[in-house]
Amino acid sequence: MLKIVISFILLTLSTLIFSEAVVQDRIDHLESIVSSRSSRLESLFSGITVLSYENPIAIEVNYMKQLVNRLTLKEADDFTNEKIVSFFLNVEEQLSIITSLMDINSKKTTIIDVINAVYEYPFIDAKGEYLVYISDKKTGNRNPVILNLLNYQERHVIIPETGDYFPVLLDDTLFFLMAVEEGFSIMSYDLSNGQYSELIRGDLTCLRSSNEFLYYSENNAVFQLNAKGQLINHFDFEYPIQSFDIIDNTLIVSLLDRIQYDLFLLNTEDFELFRLTDTAYNEVDVIFQNEINSVFSSNRNGNYGIYQQRISFDNIPSDYQLVFEIKNKDIFYPCFSDIYSKIVACLFETGKEPRLLIIPH
Repeated sequence: MLKIVISFILLTLSTLIFSEAVVQDRIDHLESIVSSRSSRLESLFSGITVLSYENPIAIEVNYMKQLVNRLTLKEADDFTNEKIVSFFLNVEEQLSIITSLMDINSKKTTIIDVINAVYEYPFIDAKGEYLVYISDKKTGNRNPVILNLLNYQERHVIIPETGDYFPVLLDDTLFFLMAVEEGFSIMSYDLSNGQYSELIRGDLTCLRSSNEFLYYSENNAVFQLNAKGQLINHFDFEYPIQSFDIIDNTLIVSLLDRIQYDLFLLNTEDFELFRLTDTAYNEVDVIFQNEINSVFSSNRNGNYGIYQQRISFDNIPSDYQLVFEIKNKDIFYPCFSDIYSKIVACLFETGKEPRLLIIPH
């Protein structure tokens, strides 16, 4: 059993308030929580070590000999059930995400359902080093969370009183859409110094990155920016844009054609447009899996699932194949990591906050 060293400080700080019996009961209760939570982590993940320290008093969790998280208890108010349980839940969530992604041989789809909070707009960088997503789990406001998949550390980017969407990480700069009165603005956040600034404001619908460039959609156009936020190019379409992605010189776009969204390809060199779908369903939240396939959400079977379609420049709409769906639940905002052979998406269910969904593919 893990023995957390809290007796001395609790007795010292609480002598004037509590009887010795009450203090001892509290010590025993907190030690029991730490012990049970430690045992749960050890049963879920091999390679876990939970340590306690006396000066300063702290709980530390290591995974594969690397520090995952550390809780330092400095004041009497720190010794609460909520703080200790929250610490262990966050560690469990971090490791659930990381182990599910990194097990490239697993064919199991995983729902990350540890903490009841919002989880949306996942993004994995091209090197597979970081998973970035939007969550309100720490402050109650929607903020970007950056999980380092290699050293297991998690960082929250706290922008007070904002709602944030579509995080994109380029080197040491985080870009995301922030809700404003007029629609959305593109925010640039320097991770090295914590400085942030607004680049663009308007009726924005999607934010992507490719080859160190930033792209966003507004109304019927996709715009290209450099890392400093300077406009380089733009591509116009006939219909409003729901989402898009870019690879090399090809844009794939979900456009509101008539009453539903269909997918189109645009060659950005000769501006030739090709239709990929022509259905009675909505093909939305589209991304490139690679140069051959696209991945997107569609409500073809009555709820939104994840589908895959081959890229074609024949200008003849073609069928697409189901990757994964869950009856009576909707799946949106897929991203794909070639390194881990996984799709990370968001699962929406009535009465529950959106959760992360990890799909081998």
